[in-house]
Amino acid sequence: MGGDAGHGGETYVKLTNDSLTAWLAIVTDENGDEHAITEPQSIANWVQGDSELQTLSEALEWAGKEINTLVQ
Repeated sequence: MGGDAGHGGETYVKLTNDSLTAWLAIVTDENGDEHAITEPQSIANWVQGDSELQTLSEALEWAGKEINTLVQ
C-alpha cells in the first residue's frame, strides 16, 4: 500500500487451534519478561506498515523452511 504504520497497510495473521493441538506460546513483553500460555485457542500477530509486512513475510518464510527440514 505504501507507507509506515500510520499510513500503510495492516496485516493480521491468526493461527487457530481447531483440533486440540498440543502447543505452547511464549511471549516476551517490553520488559523482557516471558509469559507462557499452554495450549492457547489462537495466536494472532498484527503488524502495521509495509516494512513490517515485509519483515513478517520473511520471518514466516524462514520458519516454514526450518520446520520443513525437521519433518522430512
